[in-house]
Amino acid sequence: MVLTEIYDILKEGQAFDEEKYKKSLEEMLQQSIDYEEEHYIETEWDKWDDLVQKGYECFENEKAAEGLSFWQDADDSCFRCGIGESLFQEGKSAAAYEYYEKWLAEEPQNVNGIISFSWGLFENGDIERAYKIVRKVTWGISCYADKSLLFMRAKQLADSVGKEDESKWYQQQLDKFEESIRNWEMDEDEIFDEFMAPKQIPIVKEKKIYPNDPCPCGSGKKYKKCCGKK
Repeated sequence: MVLTEIYDILKEGQAFDEEKYKKSLEEMLQQSIDYEEEHYIETEWDKWDDLVQKGYECFENEKAAEGLSFWQDADDSCFRCGIGESLFQEGKSAAAYEYYEKWLAEEPQNVNGIISFSWGLFENGDIERAYKIVRKVTWGISCYADKSLLFMRAKQLADSVGKEDESKWYQQQLDKFEESIRNWEMDEDEIFDEFMAPKQIPIVKEKKIYPNDPCPCGSGKKYKKCCGKK
């Protein structure tokens, strides 16, 4: 009833007295929260996420060995990234290098693995090597969806090592990729009309990343515990 009243008021263009309905709306919100907590159904994603978070909590508390026990038998690339990153965190750089090199020899195009290895190298001060690894799989090719994160990473690293011309090239490829995304969103008639008359391309809004979402960098962490902390 409360929502119906508010709807009718707004529909008729009348002034909305927020204070009048504040208590009722707060009660409705709390009822929704209580219902969700009482009727929550755990999914496979929840189990996976719980495993990831337990592992990272161990690493953050300097219990890397315990964290590895959660992930050691996992085949998913995000878990494999966690193992490699934990080796870096423990100061076992040589073991981390060997681990990533063996993995990427088997899967040379694994985006998560390449980004994770480059991140570890960057944090370890080996920026040139980090850039070389990412550049190897991105230079001279077009940017497309599966490698867009790698191109963004490559541009960041190119800036870090002072490769200004290469950074500009990566930005050009990212711009072309963004343009292609805009074109894909138009139907056949709209694409045909582009050749007949100028047309403003709709602006594509960046997807909002929430704190508990998986981090877009591919690390496997929640955003608030990874890039969201910067």
